[in-house]
Amino acid sequence: MADGLLPDVSFGEDAERASAAYDLAIPVEKSLVVDWDGAEKLWKHAIGLSGFRSSRIIVTTGVLAPKATRERLVRTCAAMGFADVHCGVAPVLALFGAGYTTGCVVDCGLESSRVVPVYDGYALPHAIVVDPSLGGLSVDAHAARILETAGLAFRNNEAALRAGEVLKIRAATVGIPEAGTTVELPLKCLAASSRHRQVVEIGVDERAAMGETLFVPQVANRSIESPGLAGVVLAAVTKCSIDLRRAMYEGIFLVGGGSLIPGLPERLDVDLNHLAAANVDVQVTALENRKFAAFLGASVVADLPDFASNWISREDAEDDVALAARLDQTSYNC
Repeated sequence: MADGLLPDVSFGEDAERASAAYDLAIPVEKSLVVDWDGAEKLWKHAIGLSGFRSSRIIVTTGVLAPKATRERLVRTCAAMGFADVHCGVAPVLALFGAGYTTGCVVDCGLESSRVVPVYDGYALPHAIVVDPSLGGLSVDAHAARILETAGLAFRNNEAALRAGEVLKIRAATVGIPEAGTTVELPLKCLAASSRHRQVVEIGVDERAAMGETLFVPQVANRSIESPGLAGVVLAAVTKCSIDLRRAMYEGIFLVGGGSLIPGLPERLDVDLNHLAAANVDVQVTALENRKFAAFLGASVVADLPDFASNWISREDAEDDVALAARLDQTSYNC
């Protein structure tokens, strides 16, 4: 910003700080690219910041993304200078990164929770379940209401949601019915309004209520028609063939930032054991680095000798027929 002049384009926190001077844009929404020009600028910026130097790149799409989206994504990466591209699916790559090829991936994301059954390295598209009411944004909104109920005032809805997100990250828990909710002493939250600083106390019940919205979303909104996280997993497993269901229950794999709420893995385990047949041993895996599971999975498979045939060359990316064929050959079945 030499001479006080703003650059034509800013990214991330810089863009947010200068929001009064910019038209803010979010090029990717609900795992779909809605602004390709903006997305390409963002990717180039991110790659430049990382110091990334390679002729190959793995990019991920949302589950069940249209083929046209995947085609354009590969072409965009080729146009950015990459000689080889692989278009992956985040939940499947996450499973690979943990050393598994079969399991039921539960991805708790910002805008939704997705359950993706995977068998022998391929997703089962007929069994994929996506629930938009079980995303991090829903928890943020409920946390914001908790703050407002406690007496905090915010200048607008966006400010309230930001405060809710901070509260979620710092204080949200998930109660475990059989064990009882065990948390520390009530947390004091400091927030600034336009007129004065206010301090409110967030107690045990409020902390547990934030995480509860993922299991009983009606806590936040009675009109929501959702069975909760355990119910969504049950629905996905039930859509699998009978001979695969045991393997899915025994391989529940949690990923995504939303799964980091303390107590969530244990609560999911308890609820699923109540829902599953008595002779099924439900096993929920929640690795410490699960927020970055897809990235770690991609870094693992990229170096595998057997993965060499999954790269799409720049030459194929520039040929419509060849690109369509290569995407079919290298897809994860979704």
